[in-house]
Amino acid sequence: MSLEALVTELTETGLNSLDTDKLRELKRICKKDNGIHVVSTFNVLLMSLSKEHAQIRYSGLQAVNELFIRSHQFRLLVVASLPQILTLVFGAYQRPLPRPPEHAAKLKQLAAECMYSWVEKYGAGYQRLVIGFRFLRYMERVDFRAAARVFRRNDPVRIEKSRALHVENRSEYMLRALIAVRTGFLNMRPVIEEALRMLNGCFAILLPDIADLFAESGDSRIEDDGADIEEIMAVMAVNRHAVDIDFNPSRIIEAKEDSINAAVYDVIRDYLRLCVTKYEPQLRAWTDRLARLDSSSDPELGGLAEAVDKLKSRVVDVVPKCVDLGIDLAFIHAGSGRPDDEKSDDEFEDVPEDFYKTRNTSGKRPALESLSAPRHKRHQVFSLLGEPGLESDPTYIRPELLRSLQPRTTRSANASSTKSSSDFEDKLRETAPVVEYGPDLMYWGQDTVDTNTSGLEIRHRFLGSAREEATLSGTAADNLKKRAVFYSDAIKSQDAAGQREIKACRAPLKGGRLCPRRDLVKCPFHGPVIDRDEKGRPQGGFLVAEGDEETPSDSPVGGEQRQSTVATAETVNEIEWRDLEALVKLKQLPVASRKTKKEPPAKSALIDIPIAKHKLLELIDTDRALIVVPFHFDWRAASLRVLLGASSTVALLLIVNGAYILAKGHPQQSRGITSVVEASLILLSMLSAAWVLTRESRLEAYELDKRLRAVAGEIREWTGTYADLRTPQLPTVTTYMTLRDGAWRDVPTLLLVKDDVIALGYGETAPCEVGLRTGELAGLVLTRGQTLAPELMRSRLCLECRLWDPLSAGHQAMAGRVLFLVLDTPLRNHLEQIARHHQRTDKSVLQNQICVVVRLCLLRILPIVAAIAVVANAIIYGVVDVGQRSLRHMAMETIVGKTAYVLFPFACTALWPVYWIAVRIFTNACEVVLFDTLQRSKTEYEDMEDIDEFDVEALPPTKDISVGIGAIWGRMQWLWRNCDYQNLSRSSNLSETLGNITVICSIDKEGTIAEPFCTPEQIVVPDADEEDYAILDLEEQQVGSEVKAFIIDEGWEKYLPSLRPLGLNCGVNTLAHRMGKLRIDTTHKRHNCMRQQGKILSSQDTCLCKISRAIGFTNDDLARFHMLKEVDVFAPFHKATELLSRKDISAVASFTSAVLQSEDGAGRLQMLTDGNVELVLGMCLDYFDGSEIRPLSDRTMAMYYGLYLNALQQDLQCLAFAYRPLALDTRGLTWPGWGSPEQPKTNKQSIYVDIALESPVDESPRQFVAVVQAPAELAGGKEESHSGTEEGDNGVAGLGTVVDLPDHLTEVARLASIRSKSASTPPAMSDGKDGGFDYTSDDLRQFATEQDFLRDAITEQIFLGLVTFAYDPKVDVCDFVEDLSIAGIRFVYFSKAKGRQSKSFAERLGLETDWNTCILLSSVADSSCDDIIDDGYVEDHDIKAQLPRGIESIRSHLKEVDDIPLQISLFAECTPDSTREMINIFQENGDIVCCIGSALKDANTLTFAAADLAVGIEPIPHFNWIALGSNQVAALSGHDVANDGSISTSGALVTQYALGAALTCIPCPLFLQHDTSLYTLMQVISEARRLVGCIQQSGALLVASCLVLVLINLVCSLCLLPPALTGFMLLWVLWAMVPLLGMALLFVPHDENIMSTMPLKNQDHVSDMPRFAVYALIRMLPPIVVTILVYVTALERMLSDVPHLGQLASAFGRADWLALDQEQQWAVLAAQTFAMVAFVFHVVCVSSTLMYRTRSCLEFVPFRNFAWVVASALCLLMTFLFAALLLAFGEAHIGRVSWYTYLIAFAGPLVLLPLQDACKLHDKKRWTRLQKLAKLEFKTKLGQHSPL
Repeated sequence: MSLEALVTELTETGLNSLDTDKLRELKRICKKDNGIHVVSTFNVLLMSLSKEHAQIRYSGLQAVNELFIRSHQFRLLVVASLPQILTLVFGAYQRPLPRPPEHAAKLKQLAAECMYSWVEKYGAGYQRLVIGFRFLRYMERVDFRAAARVFRRNDPVRIEKSRALHVENRSEYMLRALIAVRTGFLNMRPVIEEALRMLNGCFAILLPDIADLFAESGDSRIEDDGADIEEIMAVMAVNRHAVDIDFNPSRIIEAKEDSINAAVYDVIRDYLRLCVTKYEPQLRAWTDRLARLDSSSDPELGGLAEAVDKLKSRVVDVVPKCVDLGIDLAFIHAGSGRPDDEKSDDEFEDVPEDFYKTRNTSGKRPALESLSAPRHKRHQVFSLLGEPGLESDPTYIRPELLRSLQPRTTRSANASSTKSSSDFEDKLRETAPVVEYGPDLMYWGQDTVDTNTSGLEIRHRFLGSAREEATLSGTAADNLKKRAVFYSDAIKSQDAAGQREIKACRAPLKGGRLCPRRDLVKCPFHGPVIDRDEKGRPQGGFLVAEGDEETPSDSPVGGEQRQSTVATAETVNEIEWRDLEALVKLKQLPVASRKTKKEPPAKSALIDIPIAKHKLLELIDTDRALIVVPFHFDWRAASLRVLLGASSTVALLLIVNGAYILAKGHPQQSRGITSVVEASLILLSMLSAAWVLTRESRLEAYELDKRLRAVAGEIREWTGTYADLRTPQLPTVTTYMTLRDGAWRDVPTLLLVKDDVIALGYGETAPCEVGLRTGELAGLVLTRGQTLAPELMRSRLCLECRLWDPLSAGHQAMAGRVLFLVLDTPLRNHLEQIARHHQRTDKSVLQNQICVVVRLCLLRILPIVAAIAVVANAIIYGVVDVGQRSLRHMAMETIVGKTAYVLFPFACTALWPVYWIAVRIFTNACEVVLFDTLQRSKTEYEDMEDIDEFDVEALPPTKDISVGIGAIWGRMQWLWRNCDYQNLSRSSNLSETLGNITVICSIDKEGTIAEPFCTPEQIVVPDADEEDYAILDLEEQQVGSEVKAFIIDEGWEKYLPSLRPLGLNCGVNTLAHRMGKLRIDTTHKRHNCMRQQGKILSSQDTCLCKISRAIGFTNDDLARFHMLKEVDVFAPFHKATELLSRKDISAVASFTSAVLQSEDGAGRLQMLTDGNVELVLGMCLDYFDGSEIRPLSDRTMAMYYGLYLNALQQDLQCLAFAYRPLALDTRGLTWPGWGSPEQPKTNKQSIYVDIALESPVDESPRQFVAVVQAPAELAGGKEESHSGTEEGDNGVAGLGTVVDLPDHLTEVARLASIRSKSASTPPAMSDGKDGGFDYTSDDLRQFATEQDFLRDAITEQIFLGLVTFAYDPKVDVCDFVEDLSIAGIRFVYFSKAKGRQSKSFAERLGLETDWNTCILLSSVADSSCDDIIDDGYVEDHDIKAQLPRGIESIRSHLKEVDDIPLQISLFAECTPDSTREMINIFQENGDIVCCIGSALKDANTLTFAAADLAVGIEPIPHFNWIALGSNQVAALSGHDVANDGSISTSGALVTQYALGAALTCIPCPLFLQHDTSLYTLMQVISEARRLVGCIQQSGALLVASCLVLVLINLVCSLCLLPPALTGFMLLWVLWAMVPLLGMALLFVPHDENIMSTMPLKNQDHVSDMPRFAVYALIRMLPPIVVTILVYVTALERMLSDVPHLGQLASAFGRADWLALDQEQQWAVLAAQTFAMVAFVFHVVCVSSTLMYRTRSCLEFVPFRNFAWVVASALCLLMTFLFAALLLAFGEAHIGRVSWYTYLIAFAGPLVLLPLQDACKLHDKKRWTRLQKLAKLEFKTKLGQHSPL
């Protein structure tokens, strides 16, 4: 058996213990071959610990523990992987343990025990164990107390050591405690004695001693010195004196407080306070401490304890005496000396009232004697109250305690005779389940039960018992012995009669009786309840222990009595109660076989986990392989092949030249060895670059695959937690009501799986292929994206002209929805579409610029330079070497060697791709860390201090935060090693794309760029004065910490009579006041059931309590009304729904009516309604204008209906409000909830009512004039007086709009509808005034159902007014859009709404909404509007320019007309496909597109993939809140605390929304939280622009340095001189110095004007190349001249045989280079070293001018860049050290170098810097001109006829 198979069988049994044989085999494998299999075993066990099942991990941990305590090598492996193991077995790092939950708890407990034992035994040798233990204890809050107890039980040696240490510490403690008690007691004892003496003296004054009383009577037998009272009583008994005794204690003590003895009582109170508050607590503490001390520790302990105890008893006895004297102890708590003293005394402390009661500190229950008599003898004055001798008095009856403190024995004599049982019975009793102790067990088997069990005395000492019997009756006692067990309704429903007989257990008991306990499943003592005979023996199949057979209980077996073998405790101990209950329900209770043959191996006991997420995981694992991004680097590119070929050629030439020099040179030439070494370094750099590029390409190609793996990991760890949304239904959140775990959950589209049941409402689209699963309509199938339209169901449901019945096709809990079965998993199609459409992101602008420069250098400059070098060197060899000197052996040196060193700088660039990768990782790390920091920051964006906020050209606000280099470095390390699945920085070219964004497009509105809640804008109420309407504007303002709504119109108070009923409707109907206080601080969702019934408008799901508060209602006002019923009315087949469909509003016309009852009285109800305007208007016959109720005429109806249509045109949502008073006679009414109001915060009853459109009259539609002057959104006017139309000659005056009033809204139709209903009802109902009731009890009984009554009651309502709602942009969004234009970035909004609605919202955003600013992307054939002309634009409004219609016309328009589609910011009637196509058009024309959209809309994924950069935005504010209960919620840290800008959900409790967002945002590199400002994106773009500019300047420095070095060596070659810089010097400069300076340029400070420049488009890259070439030549000419001059002057001075500089070329031209002596070789090397130093110095100076492209050194001092200062100093220092190292061992005479060589070398910057600034100045002028042209760029083919 293989190791994997063995571990699998060992860990996947599901049992609590491991198989010993398999465990022994595993240990044997580990020991085999000297433990070489330990590593393999550990890896296999680690894989078992990683499986998503708690039972497997439990068994795996047991195996790990067994090997851990036996193998040092295994312990090292465990310690090395400790963090991973802690995560798997403890759920550390916020990683929850897998299911089942009960086994997960056992796993965590076992892990705690193992970890504690490991630390105790091996912690000294393995420090990481101790660190992990502390991490778990203090960071993860793991409780190790139970583990410690288990460890102590199992380790007696450690227990003994601990016990010895404890004894030693206890002895020392007791000694210190004894000394402290003795000292304190001796100091306080005299004070307490004095207090007691004063109290006794006061007692004696108030009540003299009884002996003194007898002395006054003159009895000679009583001596004056005070005889003993007992002797006196004895004498009195002998002489039999007749004494009259009054046994009333109050008659004995006659002392009363008066003016005479008031001073004595005050003294008593003062000392009593000291005794209560100070002396008694101190003495009690000393007594408790002495009681805990060991008596053997000190011989004086006993005496000291006795003295303290006696003194404490004396103090305690004082209090009852004071009580007997009539002193009220309340003064101690009141703090006064006398009861009537008003003056408080703070000197004493309060104590509990029961302090004087006898304290029991031992923890044991006191004996009976201690409860009946005091412990010490009391003063004689009070002896009659509690004297122990009273028990001998014949008149005394001792109180009896009726509660027995010891358990009574109830077994009979026969039962007690049987003292032993079988061993098997003992085992059963050991494993028997424990039942919670209760009254039934307390009185089990008792014949009589006492009534008084409180322990109080019920017998008087003289009067006897209070009643004859103190026991319960037989019936009451029997009921007390029973325990009630409640079962679910599902069990009861199994019985047809509604009742189910619960059988008795009837198991045999000792004594011959049968167990009478009744239970449904099992008896707690005897197991499952089965059928038994009259003797208790099982009948039929029963559970027996293995190997046992049934034997009667009374038959001896083997000389012993054997009980019945119903071994339930041993057989089903692994089956839990709920499992047994489920088995009983299914009638599948396991019955053991009575056969003795060996049974087959039992199946695994693993518990099944829900398979929904496993379907998703399987799908991700199979389909993610389809999503592969091609390698970024194309090895077939011409420039790359030229670079590799050139580098290989140079390396080959150097090797050949070096080998030839080594072979032919004499004396030995050192440059031969260096040539070979240099060639080796070139080849090594090529291999390194190839490895890095290949690795980077692979990491980039698998970023999406890695992200899908990460999402799969989160799904795998998902525990099924579902969050509760607190926002209305949003189109940007595509969730579906899905039946999961027996409850309806909101599940995102991408988490649906096949065979899920979803509830679709009308207007909702199908997430995938779904099939109707109800009744006769099961054949209906909806495809993906198909809308469930009412027309689709009308033909199927309206059989025989019957109306739509939702209960026949829907679900009773959601009557307005239809149940569908999911036929396919949406994630499958989602991944397939991503694989089909997602491609590698095109090269960024920066990458294209680099490619242009590289192609120029490698494909043009390199061949030209190579040709010049080869031709020139060949001519030199032929003319000079052969023709003049006949040195034919110089061919190799002259042609090959000199040409190789001319081309050597090109070969050095083979390593530059590695630098590019490092720079790219650095910039990506900067962007990600900055984005993360900005999201974590809680500060607000603020403008700079010197910027005017009203300045149009002002720079955008920023957050003043700093990013640490440590965080960037850590992120760089992570990016270098891993695929960036969190931010996709490689495949998205994150930093380069951000730095060149030209378009930011928003594809969503609600929750992304607008608030998720629609806010009320205006209130429309009837105006009584003008017989018209008034429009009042609402505005929200910040008041302290709250946001309140206010009506901002002046004089709005005169409309209060009209506003009050509407405000009451808004306040009561939304139920906000029932959830606690009236919530006005935040916008919130309504608390009703509308959204469960069907798809509604978001305004219907938004709470309106802000309107109620603005009108003046308070929470107390609204609390007087209680809701009886919530009536949810839906009209899917109504004309109102058709109107919404034509306006592309996916909702069903509906309204909600609340039936309310006030505190005034029952029967008088109010029905308040709000909802769809057209639907509510159709239910109204009158309207209320604030003073009276008037008929709702057709003209008035048309007026309000026109307002409604106008609101829809302006992208507003509109609700109508109405009410109806109801007077019901509820006597005899059987419908629940109508009799009395419900209490607050209780679940109200929601009733679904559907209505259909009926046309009782046959009239044609009529036209009416409506809405003439309406402000702002409704009518466009801005007058304060919002009056309506005035009648003129033709009935209408002023500007009006003709409205086609639907026939069902006409007055005739509404009245006819009412008459038709009245005709179908009894006459009493038609009158409606019988006894003052609208509906009498007889009327109500005529309705078959409650829905029928409500369908009639919602008619004949009174119209109150309208409220319009709008989606306001988020905070800072409008400013963000405005600042984008300053930054040269165009904001584009893709709207799915019509053109007019889209323009309305665009106007709120601040976009241009004039003519030619909106293009419709839908084709003419797709449009359904009636008010459009042929091209689709609204007539007389938008037809001012030649605009394309439809996405298919955009490209032709760009080619033939103009580029308006590339200039405007608004596109309407967009679909996801047309949006993606438009983004592609943007990219084709050079735009870099950033797409922002909702992270919970699955249709956005492909659009995200099409954009250059995508940003997912959290659309809902409480997206990660989980409902824990009725009043508790838990906030998650995922995105709120630990969000790093990625879609990773690690570190948070994963919900369905987090997983849905992760799957939707697969192509998104960045993720914005809901409350994160969009300015975060702008600040990240600003930083990216800075980094891109720095990279461009760094690249210019590198390229210029390479070309300059090529030119320097070429000039030297043409001058017959050796190369000015050798190969290793070139490597030093191009591999170390120049890259270091280029890296320092990345830290240039931020340019404040960087966000006011136009970004470059991704086309026509480096179009002005000649101008840049001239700039480069001018700026690099000084380094070229200076380097050559330094080289030749130094070489001339170092060679002794060269008389002057003019003969230097001829001297080297005539010399044999293979025969140079050591002096000549060192002279050349020294001159080359001087040239290298001069070049590096000038490169440093040139880099100082490359901080900014156009700013001179005077505008920006280079020393402000600290990184550049350090890098420059480091470059110069290292170069000087390198030069010193080269010259230290040479024979060259450095002192020969003349002073002018140094002057040339270090005075060059005086010429260099002015040339740099001159070039910058010229470039700035050109760049400014190009910026202006870019802002005004407009391409047109129309010439002067162009609209621009």
